[in-house]
Amino acid sequence: MKIYTKTGDHGTTSLIGGQRVSKNDIRVETYGTIDELNSWIGLLRSFENMVQHQAILKQIQRDLFMVGGRFAIGEEGTKTQLPRIDQNAIDNLEQQIDTMQIQLPSLRDFVITGGCVASGYASVARTICRRAERCAVGTNTERENDLEFCYLNRLSDFLFVLSRFINVEAGVAESTL
Repeated sequence: MKIYTKTGDHGTTSLIGGQRVSKNDIRVETYGTIDELNSWIGLLRSFENMVQHQAILKQIQRDLFMVGGRFAIGEEGTKTQLPRIDQNAIDNLEQQIDTMQIQLPSLRDFVITGGCVASGYASVARTICRRAERCAVGTNTERENDLEFCYLNRLSDFLFVLSRFINVEAGVAESTL
């Protein structure tokens, strides 16, 4: 099977279900941003000091495929049952956040991102996650993707806490305003 189809050569793409839309459609922007986020999470996983975070980061990558898939469905839908994110995935992020926060100093000021390189990458991933969340909100008003919105919101919280936690693990002092 060839990787190129040439069907997108004129600025359109197909959503799941076959509907063709412009490549700048908000749904395409949303799942494209989620894909970008997934790539940054993969890059973050590649750091040697991320060994203890491998399992959660890999699970997040799997979750993001499900989240992105929800925004790739056309208005006509699909007969295929796509896996969906569930409350357990959100609960897992919250548990991870709570576990890391126990070991972090209390926030008194705004954090200036940076520190060690892996922390910086986690911060970049967080900002991309926020962009994905903004795009996702623009996809519909029926709120049919409430769990996906919630997941993205919680994931950005997780990535913020993770960036702080990585610095603590590396012995790097946090910069604040």
